[in-house]
Amino acid sequence: MVAKRLADEKTDATRWRLRDVDGEQTWHYLTEEQAKEWPQTTADKYFLGLPTVCAHRVSCIQLNKH
Repeated sequence: MVAKRLADEKTDATRWRLRDVDGEQTWHYLTEEQAKEWPQTTADKYFLGLPTVCAHRVSCIQLNKH
């Protein structure tokens, strides 16, 4: 799993981005400045094992559930 390997390497998972060009997928580790300019997508977060929904949205969904 990618997230496990990243944890072993001691990298910051929030700085990884997945680029897909014509079906060729490559991971890129960004500087802090680059990471600000290229936000993580939900797919990036999912594959890295990061939360994909903020706690506030989860609470709202649970409150509206009948």
